[in-house]
Amino acid sequence: MFCVVTGFSPGFGMATAADTLGSQAYGRDSKSPLVGIVLQQSVLILMLLAVPVGIVWWFAEPIFLLMRQDPEVAALGGLYCRVLILGLPAIYIFEALKKYTQVQGTASACRGRATSGEPSSHTDCFTHENGLGRGAGLTHVAMLALAVGAAVLALGSYLFIYAFGFGFVGAPIALVVCYWSLVAFTLAYIKLRGLHRNTWYGWSRAALHGWGIYLRLGLPGMLMLMYVAMEEARTG
Repeated sequence: MFCVVTGFSPGFGMATAADTLGSQAYGRDSKSPLVGIVLQQSVLILMLLAVPVGIVWWFAEPIFLLMRQDPEVAALGGLYCRVLILGLPAIYIFEALKKYTQVQGTASACRGRATSGEPSSHTDCFTHENGLGRGAGLTHVAMLALAVGAAVLALGSYLFIYAFGFGFVGAPIALVVCYWSLVAFTLAYIKLRGLHRNTWYGWSRAALHGWGIYLRLGLPGMLMLMYVAMEEARTG
């Protein structure tokens, strides 16, 4: 739960800014380079966020001791967090890629309804084009990636914990491999399906601008998810 509160929740919450910015950009123009720029902003901002999160995770053991945890538990928890730092960039990049595909799927379906003059509900946005069309397909990229990741995690856990004899430390190693497999699968899917052709025009200096808007949208999401995670930790 420590990693969820201090690492995953801040990153996932900050990435919610891409929902608004990406959807607006794609809704205005399905070939807008702004969609790719929002992805670049997400990656850059989340990588910067990963620095303080990584520092907190590196010093997790003394933090656990300050929380009056058993020294042995604190040592194992600290080791777990330090190894998991290697997967932190991956889970943040995956979240950014997930937003990139989702905004295209949702916005394309909604645009289709709007331009045809048909009323559109929230559900319609995901069922445009013969029920399970492009809108729904793009939102399922993350589901496919998570299915692959689950298989990688199961295999990795067996290999690193038992087959290779790493024991306890094998668990976070398996998670690191799982997180990077999510990134690899999502990138491969985007490339093979050509989902990037209309919205990715290469890295741009434009991604270095407009961070103020991104942060104003992302910070409330980050604080909200952190609060929810802390409440779950407190009551759980």
